[in-house]
Amino acid sequence: KFSIRFLFRAVQLRQADNKAFDLVKKRKKLIEAELPRFCISIGQSIATDRDVLKLLVSYRRIAGPNLGAELDTTIADMRTGNYENALLHLQNRVGSTMLSDIIRGLIGTLRGDDQQMYFKMLSFDMRQIEQNNLKKEAAKRPKQMQKYSMMMLFCILLIYVVVLSIEVIGSLGAFF
Repeated sequence: KFSIRFLFRAVQLRQADNKAFDLVKKRKKLIEAELPRFCISIGQSIATDRDVLKLLVSYRRIAGPNLGAELDTTIADMRTGNYENALLHLQNRVGSTMLSDIIRGLIGTLRGDDQQMYFKMLSFDMRQIEQNNLKKEAAKRPKQMQKYSMMMLFCILLIYVVVLSIEVIGSLGAFF
């Protein structure tokens, strides 16, 4: 009887761990989906202002809820402590390689390096990654895409048939 309870409890804990892992994975995926836009925004803003805190505060207004919550925490850390440590804590909390690249550029900016070209190249790379992810997502749903493509083809053909029919009927009146 004890071993059955123990086994049942172990299964429950495993399911709870899986749910927590899935939530973290989903949150990371949502944050990574927003990172290309974040990188582009930083690349454009860094040309005029190198204040990293100001860049994060200005992006926070347009950030999504998941990245926004992380930025709120980072902004609070930056206001109360060391900028570089706050950025490294953000990197560790999210655990994304894409965010690590952005953080590396922001830390370089804090140290006085000109990171404009770095963010231009990083933006280009992130756009490529985003396009590949969209292609993968579209490949997962070929049946749905095929159904809608056929419907669009049918509509286009219907438009051509209607236009041609109207023109043919109009020209028949000139023959008789």
